[in-house]
Amino acid sequence: MVNVIACVFIFKALSEIIGLYKGSYSMQLLVLSCGVLFPVVLLYSYFIYGNIIGLAFGLLAIKYELIFLDNNKMHDGALSSIFIFMAILSKSNYQIYFIAMVICLVFIYFLFFSNCLM
Repeated sequence: MVNVIACVFIFKALSEIIGLYKGSYSMQLLVLSCGVLFPVVLLYSYFIYGNIIGLAFGLLAIKYELIFLDNNKMHDGALSSIFIFMAILSKSNYQIYFIAMVICLVFIYFLFFSNCLM
């Protein structure tokens, strides 16, 4: 039951990430319909390994990181860090998400904010 709820959060997070990039409503529905038809996620929902739960937390962390980059509110950054550490607690493979998020933040900082310091 926990994995089924995590699957719902996975597809919802993917749909909202597409919405953040000005994707149309039909694109969001296409992602949801393809996600339901993708058998791997549905087959993983029978076993509790931490893969599905970690993926749900990892996608929520990425969603809140993107929201943080748009509006620079600290509570979005805090939610992002909480979700990524929950993903790492559920499955240690999601440390690569954390490394990618840090690299993305450092890259964006040096790309956009380095000329403000000079």
